Amino acid sequence: MAKLDSLTRYPGFFEAVRAAVEHDSQSGPVDSAEAVEASMVQHHYGPWDKRYYQVLAHLEARRLITVSKLENSYQIALTTEGAEKAMALAKRPSFATLVERQKAVKKTFGGKSGTVLKT
Repeated sequence: MAKLDSLTRYPGFFEAVRAAVEHDSQSGPVDSAEAVEASMVQHHYGPWDKRYYQVLAHLEARRLITVSKLENSYQIALTTEGAEKAMALAKRPSFATLVERQKAVKKTFGGKSGTVLKT
């Protein structure tokens, strides 16, 4: 989740990584002019935002997501109500750029494991 979030927050970095993956090469400099305001920090296994703990707890308390442990990882899923609210937000014009960016991130990297994303 955090790795995919970082690719959404930093579109210039996402484009550079996507170009490198698609062309199996290194890309040029990354332009961060369109990056979102909320910065992330490097953590043990990749980017991390310490606000995840509060945000995920809030979403779970409002029954918008479920969080369950599966072996050594946590699975985060939208509930039916969470999916409905997400779809309603996605239809708002103010979220259009973010929605398109997230679709591109999902298409390119959505099926990859955290280890593959880190590498």
